[in-house]
Formats: sequence, C-alpha cells, structure tokens
Amino acid sequence: MAPTDVSLLYADAFREFTGMHGVVASNFAPICTDAFVRRMQGDEFCSMVERAVTQSGDVDLGFRFGATVGGRGLGLLGVATAAAPALSQSLVNLIRWQPLTSTLGKISIVRSGNNVRLCLTPRQSMPSAVVEGILAGWVAFGRFLVDEALPISAVELAHDSPGREREAESILGCPVVFGAHENAVVAPAAIFDARPRYADAGLHASLSGWLDDCVRVICDNQHRMLMRVAEVMLDGLVRGEASTDRVADQLMLTSRTLQRRLAAGGISFSRLRELLRASVAVCRLSTGRDRFMDIAQRLGFDEQATFSRAVRQWTGRSPREVSRLFATDYGQLRFAPAR
Repeated sequence: MAPTDVSLLYADAFREFTGMHGVVASNFAPICTDAFVRRMQGDEFCSMVERAVTQSGDVDLGFRFGATVGGRGLGLLGVATAAAPALSQSLVNLIRWQPLTSTLGKISIVRSGNNVRLCLTPRQSMPSAVVEGILAGWVAFGRFLVDEALPISAVELAHDSPGREREAESILGCPVVFGAHENAVVAPAAIFDARPRYADAGLHASLSGWLDDCVRVICDNQHRMLMRVAEVMLDGLVRGEASTDRVADQLMLTSRTLQRRLAAGGISFSRLRELLRASVAVCRLSTGRDRFMDIAQRLGFDEQATFSRAVRQWTGRSPREVSRLFATDYGQLRFAPAR
C-alpha cells in the first residue's frame, strides 16, 4: 500500500485549533506553510490527533475541529471549490483534487434515490476522530459555501460509538449514525443545483488547470522526486535562487538530468515554478492577512506591478479582486463557532 500524507496546511489548522483549546497536539512548533508541497506523513498526523483527543479528554474533538476548519485548511483546493459555479461542481472538485489536502482516504459520490452520498473509504487505518473531522468538515464547508441551513439528511460513520449521538448531532446540526456500513454524508440530491456564494466561473476555470498539475505532482509515480524539486524551488523563490541551475545544484544534479526527470513526471521546470507561485499567491491573497508587496517578494518578484500582472495571468483577476472575493469571510472561517 502506498504511503499516505496530509497537507501541512490542514495539519497546522488542527494544531492551531487544539492550541486555542489548551491542547498541545504536537511536540514541534506549527510550520508556516505556503503550498501543497509541504506534507506530513499520514501515520504521524493520525498519531497527533490521537494524542490531542487523549490530552483533552474530549472524544468529540474530531467533530469540533471539522465543524470549524472550513476552507482555511484546504488551501487552493478550498478556493477553487468555493469558486465553482454550482455545488455539484464543488463536489466533483473535492474528489478530483482531494489529494492536495489528504491522501488518507478515497472520496466518491453515489446517487441513491433522492439522496446523494459523499463517501470516504480510508486507505489506511485511521482513528475515529480523524474520520469524524473529515466528514464534519464536509458538512461545515458545504453549509458555508451555500447556506447555513443546507439540509443534511445524516452523517454516517462505520465505527461504532454508543451514546455519542446526541453530542455529535448538537455539534453538526444533523442526525449522526454510528455503526453504519460506510463513512458518508447523506443529503438530498437537490443540493446539486445550489449556487456557492463565491461562484466565479472565470476564476474557477483558471484555477482548474493549475490544480490538475498540483495533483500530478503529489500523485504521480515520480512524485517523490517532483515533490523534492518543488520543496527546493519553493525555498529558493524568496532568495531569487529558483533557476534551473540553482535548483539542480541544490539537488546535486545536472540541469539536463533535472529537466529529464521532471519531464518523466509530466511537468516542465517552468510550469512547476509558476504552479508554486500561483498556489502560494492565491492562498495568501484569500486570507487577506498579507500586503501584496510582501507576497510578491516572497515569490521572488521585484515589483508589485509585475506580481499583479502574474496574478491576473494565473487567475484572470487582479490581486485585489481575488482578495476581495474571499478574505472577508473565507479567511475567518477556520475558527467560526461550531453549530
């Protein structure tokens, strides 16, 4: 079985959430992550969650985290999903690009009568709190995208946990069933037609091409090499050391060998560099916390005007438009009160 991993954007959201509740979820400081390439091993993340549950004594910690993490833990995946023209496309995005956040499980959509089931099939043994956090996150993010009153028929969990239904239902605002035959969020099929509040067909289309390449970097058979190149490149951007020769030197390769190995993974050096810049820019702009010039310098741009032109090329929107679309609510979503 292939090793699993979790984006540090998501892992850091969990660390920050538990820290706000007086729980030290990990023995190392949170890492300020910029892009999908920063990852934590799946086993390590699961152990971190288990420790947090034990330290807090709160068996419902996973539900509480999922109900508050929202899009802030999803990074570029969350932004693109929020910009989809219909919730049906948001769900397709979740499946198509889910590895950007986590490879812990496989997501599928199943139509069953008048209902739709968004199912999670674990790729490895996972603590119940991890599964509960993922499904609770789907519910909370769906409601944020469309309507806080979005009807959810049930959250079904394959593990059995008698006596927890009442508290779980209070947190999620919908029926919760333990001991089901699979892990799933069940909702009326009519939700497919709902329009997300941040729907922006142009931005969604622009981001789609970048996200497909993001997933290629993570999931390709060569991705360990691709990920290593991406990490070195990301670190070098701010110092202006992200040229082919500089990155090749860091990896103790010739430029020709580096280009050949990237090509074997289905991506060029220049495309990977722009992919990293685009993903960092959109994620940071969506929080509304950074000055545009600070983001530009982080990505190796000497002038804000050059950065602005690049953002428009990547997204079809100016930096101010991207930030205005998401920052007011999206940047605060992570720690919104649980239902």
